[in-house]
Amino acid sequence: MSPWLAASSFGIGDCEAIRDGFLRQPSNAISSLAFLLAAAWIVWRAAKVPPERAELLTLAAIVAANGLGSFGFHGPFGASFRWFHDLSALSIPLFVAVHDAGLVRGTPIRRRLSVIAAGVVIIGALLAVWPHLLVPLGFAGAVAAGAGELAAFRAGYRPRPGHATGVQLAAWGLVLGALALAGLAFLLGRSTSPWCRPTSLLQAHAAWHLLVALGAVAYAWAAFELRGAPPES
Repeated sequence: MSPWLAASSFGIGDCEAIRDGFLRQPSNAISSLAFLLAAAWIVWRAAKVPPERAELLTLAAIVAANGLGSFGFHGPFGASFRWFHDLSALSIPLFVAVHDAGLVRGTPIRRRLSVIAAGVVIIGALLAVWPHLLVPLGFAGAVAAGAGELAAFRAGYRPRPGHATGVQLAAWGLVLGALALAGLAFLLGRSTSPWCRPTSLLQAHAAWHLLVALGAVAYAWAAFELRGAPPES
């Protein structure tokens, strides 16, 4: 392999050129470790919400898996790690959608976790047979997670501007801001983007990793610690 190979020829489309050596895409690989830091923070804070500790620890495991999958994919293992990379990434919106639906419907946490596990198995099987389903599954996951958050908001599980504390508003503002900027970074970091600079160490896709990790931390803080008491029936 040549010292520099366009990422698009490697089949991943995230701009950064492929180098020889352990870190094939150094910026994208190193930035993936932010997910491990985010997971560690979520584990540390899980003690603050004893009733939902298992669910929050599950989120931490998913975020950590995303970090490992992304590091392996952009680092030493390349395309051979694509399945794990894609599955772990899709598991985050799956978690949000199932958590929100269970919250609104009053589903026990153990059942929510069972649904998440079943969803991971199903998505993993689909990706194993049809890897190209990543984009439509990602879109479906984002829509489901957004619908879940809307349902949670309407049910009173999310703070309303006129009744929320400043900390709650700041937390959810951080969630929305991080994810909005992450979406922009993702688009700017594609190989087809006019802003793509394959040989630069400053990569928009690396910023996507950092911002999604920040969004995961902010979501765990806002959705679990700052949710407050459930609405009265």
